[in-house]
Amino acid sequence: MPAWRGNRWSGWTGGAAVVALLVAAGAMATPVPAFTATDLTSGTRAVCRAAGADKRLALAFTHSMYGGRVVEEYVATRSGELRRTSVTTENAAAAEYYAYYGATTRDGKRFRVVTPAEEFAQLVVRVDRVGNQGLTVSGEEIDLLAATGVGHQVRLAVEPVTFGRRLLGAC
Repeated sequence: MPAWRGNRWSGWTGGAAVVALLVAAGAMATPVPAFTATDLTSGTRAVCRAAGADKRLALAFTHSMYGGRVVEEYVATRSGELRRTSVTTENAAAAEYYAYYGATTRDGKRFRVVTPAEEFAQLVVRVDRVGNQGLTVSGEEIDLLAATGVGHQVRLAVEPVTFGRRLLGAC
């Protein structure tokens, strides 16, 4: 009699392995939200990072009229949009430019714009040397000029991406 026939647990072990494989395949195929930056000029994906409940995307740039760095922070919504949660600037003039009814507050060395949260399906940014645009996702800083190029149009969005695609680097 073959050895495998004598093991009464072999059916259970094989069945458990099949169930484990099915669960793993389902998890790999289940989409999760990701912050993405797609270079619309070249058609390539420049950035793809997990957008979990504790993750934030910050878009930083130099204000074209008043100078100083502006930082807009976003979180991913359940409906797959970017919700702007805050806007801060290095100078009062830039803060007043963005202010909803002119409301700004001092926040240390920066100015916080008092504005209601807004949601966007996507944001399109034109990358240039003057704007010096960059992203920060969960502490990781990404230079959009280096990642894309001068004059490139970059779309920021929240997109569903499967864990399997992220593992394969196809995010």
